[in-house]
Amino acid sequence: MTFKNKSFLLGISFTAFAHLLTAQTYCLKYDMSKQGNYIDVKISMVATRMPFHLGASNLQFKYSKAALTNPIILHNTLTNNRLYENITLTQPHPPTFAKTNHGLISYNFEYKGVITQGLSIEASEKGTEIAVIRFDIKDATLIPNFQTYDNGSKGTIVYNDDTHNPLLIQPTPNCPNYNAFNSEKEPTLKGYPNLMQVSNAHFTLEVPDFENEHRQTYQIRTILGKQVLSGKTAAQMEINVSHLVAGTYFVKVGSEQLKFVIQ
Repeated sequence: MTFKNKSFLLGISFTAFAHLLTAQTYCLKYDMSKQGNYIDVKISMVATRMPFHLGASNLQFKYSKAALTNPIILHNTLTNNRLYENITLTQPHPPTFAKTNHGLISYNFEYKGVITQGLSIEASEKGTEIAVIRFDIKDATLIPNFQTYDNGSKGTIVYNDDTHNPLLIQPTPNCPNYNAFNSEKEPTLKGYPNLMQVSNAHFTLEVPDFENEHRQTYQIRTILGKQVLSGKTAAQMEINVSHLVAGTYFVKVGSEQLKFVIQ
């Protein structure tokens, strides 16, 4: 038994839907990096209670069409498993996106194997990589606003690999920030929280070497490099970033930088 298209996924009756709910939950982990004139988004999935095996699913993300364009699958993990088929990247147009600059991508795949043969989604911070999506940068002065799109049955849908009695795996709210800046050396610069709500976003920045370095300039930039805020450092300071829109940002002091996310 395989899922031939998303309409099948969405056509499950309400009774079956209630039956499919499970205690298993997940977070979608994504990490954005600028590569020349492109933005590469590595998508991974993290099981937040217990590991599970991935079945037919649609993973959806919204973004700014004014900033990014031409999404493609750069590479994916699922092609290494012959049990996944019809792996596609589509661009649905929800009615709520009409007359806005919001774009939507949906990474879709079907599963034709049996239970326990699907890709294992690990319950660890690293998680399991699913794919890398590449965008052309359309306007580097704008903010990509890339974020997961969870909108009930009309957004991201994740099933386990039991094709006879598929379990609908639920996203967990307030996923940890898996987008921390990766560096070969441990930075002395510290900032928290790394994940904030747009309605009440205040970022605390600590500069441990402040006594030696004295006041320096800090810069907050978007993932595309646009500076949106700057100022002078203190040993510990709270920066109000509630006026910034949802997205991924870097705070930079000297040669060090940290990544944080507003959602």
